[in-house]
Amino acid sequence: MIIVNIWRAVHPPQMNVYNMYVQEDPHEYGILLYENYKNTFEDYIGLTVLPSLREKKDELLLKELLEQWSNYKIMNKYMFKFFSYLERHYICGRNGRPTLELKTFLSFYSLVYDEMHGDSN
Repeated sequence: MIIVNIWRAVHPPQMNVYNMYVQEDPHEYGILLYENYKNTFEDYIGLTVLPSLREKKDELLLKELLEQWSNYKIMNKYMFKFFSYLERHYICGRNGRPTLELKTFLSFYSLVYDEMHGDSN
């Protein structure tokens, strides 16, 4: 019991995700957590990544894209730690639902590609 209390004190964000996920119906928040995780990254792309890429061209665009991609992967890595329980228990085995990492990487690809595709021609 002491170990559980220590873990809860050190990992409150994970406990929040866990507590939301393990609720009984109709208060099971797995889908909501999954969608909000995805929406958080899409908001970040729209508010941070795309504005930094819009005015750049050629080599500067590529350098900025690589920097933004690197930052995005770091954000994904740390956010995933908070949502690892959701990944293990909600997504695994759920009828083709993409993993959290794959979902966020696909969001980055599709949103950035859609925005920049017109500029590359």
